[in-house]
Amino acid sequence: MRTVPVLLFSFLCLAGGLSPAKAAPTPGPRFIRNDGQWDPEIRFRADVPGGFLLVKKTSLRYVFFDANALNARHRPKQSTPLPTALDAQAIEVILEGANPDPRAEGLQPDGVPRNYFLGERSAHNVPAFSEVWLREVYPGIDLRLYAHQTTLKYEFVVAAGFSPSAIRLRYDGANALSLENGNLHVAHRFGTMKELAPYSFQDTPNARSHEITSRFLLQKSTVRFQIGTDYDPRLPLVIDPVLIFSTFSGSVADNWGHTATYDAAGNLYSGGSSLDVTGFPATAGAFQVRGGGVWDVAILKYSPDGTRLLYATYLGGSETDVPHSLIVNPQGELVIFGTTSSPNFPTSVSGYDRSFNGGLSLTNNNAPISGMEYVRGSDLYVAKLSADGSRLTGSTYLGGAGNDGLNLNQSLSIQNYGDAYRGEVVTDSLGRVYVASVTASANFPLVNAAQTQRRGSYDAVLLRLSSDLARLEWSTLLGGNGYDAAYGLRVGPSGSVYAVGVTSSTDALAPSLGANSGTFKRQSSGTEDGFVVGYTPALGLGNFSYLGSDDADVAALVDLDKNENVYVLGLSSAGRYPVTSGTYANVGSGQFIQALDKTLSRGLFSTVVGSGRGSPDIVPTAFLVSECGNLYLSGWGGRTNATLGLPLPAKSSTSGLPVTPDAFRGTT
Repeated sequence: MRTVPVLLFSFLCLAGGLSPAKAAPTPGPRFIRNDGQWDPEIRFRADVPGGFLLVKKTSLRYVFFDANALNARHRPKQSTPLPTALDAQAIEVILEGANPDPRAEGLQPDGVPRNYFLGERSAHNVPAFSEVWLREVYPGIDLRLYAHQTTLKYEFVVAAGFSPSAIRLRYDGANALSLENGNLHVAHRFGTMKELAPYSFQDTPNARSHEITSRFLLQKSTVRFQIGTDYDPRLPLVIDPVLIFSTFSGSVADNWGHTATYDAAGNLYSGGSSLDVTGFPATAGAFQVRGGGVWDVAILKYSPDGTRLLYATYLGGSETDVPHSLIVNPQGELVIFGTTSSPNFPTSVSGYDRSFNGGLSLTNNNAPISGMEYVRGSDLYVAKLSADGSRLTGSTYLGGAGNDGLNLNQSLSIQNYGDAYRGEVVTDSLGRVYVASVTASANFPLVNAAQTQRRGSYDAVLLRLSSDLARLEWSTLLGGNGYDAAYGLRVGPSGSVYAVGVTSSTDALAPSLGANSGTFKRQSSGTEDGFVVGYTPALGLGNFSYLGSDDADVAALVDLDKNENVYVLGLSSAGRYPVTSGTYANVGSGQFIQALDKTLSRGLFSTVVGSGRGSPDIVPTAFLVSECGNLYLSGWGGRTNATLGLPLPAKSSTSGLPVTPDAFRGTT
């Protein structure tokens, strides 16, 4: 299990406290109906420990993965190359001699609509259920599957006058089958699925349940039920084994969080990547998934108190699709910005660019995180969902012939786990969409650009799309002779655009401004520096400033106050970022905050917060300037970043961070 402590900092005249939201209840498995998003032979799908279950017409298919191998793939770098495929195993439980097309029925819907924007496999408002019935799988016999606490159960319901001897279950693809103390053990390469000896019963005429003697019979790969002489065929019979998924080395985490946001009503949104291998393979037994599988964007919307899931929507094509940033526009639509390697990523009819532009293949150790491979290279995408998540109201590619949207420079001094997916999307009051990112394309589409040529290996890119994503209204590069990337973005009340990021360039990033532009910091001073750039309401280059010490620094996030003063949250490699007098500071800390006026010519204050260890403690994830001028920052750190970040975050830790006396949690 990975340890990922989370830090929430608030300081500078904090006016109130934070109350913890109620935790959402942990539901049991849900059976999601197939409305065209999966192969036609699949009726329902449900997650189980270590894998998932596919309910088919005449069989149940369990698919299991190697948990340790899957977890190992989620790393930015490996000491030795990883296998190019993920090992898996499918076990098919075939109902021999069964009705070839039983009626499938879902009961107890959970009320959460699920939407799948997957090209030809799209489906909308797909329901999920707590239980599923396959009616008349054998004459007079129904099969019931249902959620029981955190796992699944199944039972056969035999009507009066019919024989349970018709039930025959053939297990294909298992490594071994055995009966031990009356329990059925189904071995596979990653563990054992165990079915406890069946509990069978009949309801007597006086409505009292009466247990009936029953046990498994195993002949080669086929299982049957032997029912005792106390069975009365004039009454219905229920045969009820208990499934236990055991001896796994760990649980398979097939959903990885990337980003989150909220809307005006306080609803919460999370964006992550979901492993989609439902279509593999055609036959039972061991198999491999190329490149770790296909990753789709998964969007979840929750009620303000976090107790209700309002919708789940999946978005993607045939290759890896990852969300980087979310924002809700004034119309209540969720805007998603990310990267894709899919040539068939869903786009809208009016989308600015409906064709995938490709790039350098990023596989195995070249992938930003091993297991999330960009086999065809990467493009940016921007997409919009309706407020209820049921409609894709706009979607477009953005990119050139090189890789776009991924921060892939492993020579930077400060590289945190997940930094490859930095970048941000915001909207203005008219719903127009702004993106800050990075590109390696020499032919990235540019419109009214302040810089028209890529000058280094990677340049920062800033752009604006029309509210319907049909027009690219502005797009410019920003970069020098090194590596440059934009991480954070804000649009001010005046229409000015501000972006922050990192640069390793030794020449000027904004030479057109000249030496007398009134910039706060005109020269770079470390191996890498942060930067902040401002563009006018007409989207011309306005002001630029470096941010940094004599060491390596990065500007990660930016926000504005009501006067359009600019606040930047960043990291400093040695904890020597300058601190102005009179500010709260934890001297020697690796997180800095720099405040500037809107012209970027005058510093208002600067400070550092953290443990004082002389290096960054956390990975910044959010930064806010409140209406009353309070500053809030959040981030995470600990073992995951210390072991997976490159190379400086080896010192990353949340121990020793300053906390207030009444902190919700005072220790890590």
